[in-house]
Amino acid sequence: MSITSDDYIINPAYNGTSDINLLLPGANGIPVGEKGAVLVTVMVNNCGSGQTGFMNTANASGTAPNGATTTDISDNGSEPDANGNNNANEAGENDPTPVNFAPNPQIGLAKRNVKTELLPSGAAQVTFEFNLENLGNVNLSNIQITDDLAAAFPATCVPTVMSITSDDYIINPAYNGTSDINLLLPGANGIPVGEKGAVLVTVMVNNCGSAQTSFLNTANASGTAPNGATTTDISDNGSEPDANGNNNANEAGENDPTPVNFAPNPQIGLAKRNVKTELLPSGAAQVTFEFNLENLGNVNLSNIQITDDLAAAFPATCVPTVMSITSDDYIINPAYDGTSDLNLLLPGANGIPVGEKGAVLVTVMVNNCGSGQTRLSEHRQCQWYSAQRCNDHRHF
Repeated sequence: MSITSDDYIINPAYNGTSDINLLLPGANGIPVGEKGAVLVTVMVNNCGSGQTGFMNTANASGTAPNGATTTDISDNGSEPDANGNNNANEAGENDPTPVNFAPNPQIGLAKRNVKTELLPSGAAQVTFEFNLENLGNVNLSNIQITDDLAAAFPATCVPTVMSITSDDYIINPAYNGTSDINLLLPGANGIPVGEKGAVLVTVMVNNCGSAQTSFLNTANASGTAPNGATTTDISDNGSEPDANGNNNANEAGENDPTPVNFAPNPQIGLAKRNVKTELLPSGAAQVTFEFNLENLGNVNLSNIQITDDLAAAFPATCVPTVMSITSDDYIINPAYDGTSDLNLLLPGANGIPVGEKGAVLVTVMVNNCGSGQTRLSEHRQCQWYSAQRCNDHRHF
């Protein structure tokens, strides 16, 4: 048994029977609008076979500056005042907290399409993440995840497992998604109550027909309770097996298949951050910008470019001068000056693979701005090939 709190001085003598005060008497207060928490772990022994359902209620009290006492009966959950009317001691907000000792094995599985990459060969490489969770109240043994890739990618497609890895489970090295659909080594894995774990699988899919571009994939999870009962779940799309948090993942709305799409979808994204603005004794200002570029689509991008028109951002009488431009990820354009040459990257020299990111740093000295020119806006563009652009707008 334990009692802990990061917010209050707990009562080390609390035992829940002869001493029922969780907090040290006279040692704690709480300011207006503040919150705090206490964690108590209890071991319960010797319950009869029919004693499986219990209800538990706690009580809170405090003293106002005028000596008045305020009290509240606990409500089930994490929110003392669910309706937000600043009165927690009313009907519907004093419900007891249920405790159930009946074995309730519950497993949950979510499956996420981490990345789909369309290759020049015409093949597609897909990485899936499987997230498994024990949502019940008993440890589970013999846990298993099955995924039939032949059902997800029907003929003429040919799926080939390129890799399967996990930091949490012993994987099945023989998994191929067709003749062997077990991701985990049979009989070798378990999952304690409340624990989670993940598996990553990368699949190469070849020979799909020109019309075979959209697919749905579903996996299944299972585990065995100490009493021999089996619990199962159909995967839900995403990273969360139990989206509504009711500890039952095998219900409507939580068994949605994971979509995979092989239609080309080029998408580039750009963010720009004002890292630092330094006002100098000379009256000039030195500004450092960070440009963050990301390939958000499913095809590799070539001829990537970032353009930034400093003359548009710092209009007359301001005079912007590029002091430095650097990147650990791209070949920069040393001729970039933000006025006559707006390209931050060397034209035709850079690309970005699917899912990758990169950054560019630019430092600009701005001179001769008038006394009223203190808040300026900047537009910038990112582009790939010649047809796609994204525009953003920033103030600084």
